[in-house]
Amino acid sequence: MRRIAAAFAAVSLAVACGDADPLPEDDDTGVEVQSGDSVPAAGGQTALPPDDGAVRNVSATLTEWSVTLTQDSVPAGAIAFNVRNGGTMTHRFEVEGNGQEWATEDLAPGGDITMSVNLTPGTYEVYCPIVAGGVNHEERGMTTVLRVY
Repeated sequence: MRRIAAAFAAVSLAVACGDADPLPEDDDTGVEVQSGDSVPAAGGQTALPPDDGAVRNVSATLTEWSVTLTQDSVPAGAIAFNVRNGGTMTHRFEVEGNGQEWATEDLAPGGDITMSVNLTPGTYEVYCPIVAGGVNHEERGMTTVLRVY
């Protein structure tokens, strides 16, 4: 009964306050971006897992030649990737798996961006897709795996 009352209170508050989601959302992909623009890659957003209302924050650091995540596994649902380019070159952050793909815009050295997506259970490749001057960042080691359970 308490859960029903809490849910009713949350819905009432949301209706009274309007849309409380401060992040813009791309209607085609469901990708939310706090700073800069997200570039949705092929696939787009499909059916979402049940949302328990919690957003998991995962910090990501891009450097030459690595992608480092603060967590290598997270529960399914809303994930906010807080991405920092700690390198000396321009990088991009991409998440790919389960037939879906999301990417940020190019990120200059020292730049930060937040990309929020809903992930279903599975294994996702997280990498930098930039190929510039004959250098493929992913092939040079800018890749890691995120497991969603």
